[in-house]
Amino acid sequence: MYLVNDLENMIFDSEDDRCKLIKAMGPDGKIHAFIQCLDIGNINNRLKTPHEKQYWGFFSPDEPEESIKEIMRHGVKWPAIPS
Repeated sequence: MYLVNDLENMIFDSEDDRCKLIKAMGPDGKIHAFIQCLDIGNINNRLKTPHEKQYWGFFSPDEPEESIKEIMRHGVKWPAIPS
């Protein structure tokens, strides 16, 4: 799965080891996802080396791609994903 956010400055590529997706059931009974995606820079100023960014939010197994895009769009920052 290869996803690009609306601003075209972040990607999630399930084939890239730097990108991660961890799902967990929350105490509210909803599935939460913790993602690590890559900040590739603005469309007119791409980064030579992408930066890893971590966010979390709600996840729907029925719409995984849209869930990940929504987390990249409005997710809460997460300091690091454990190895």
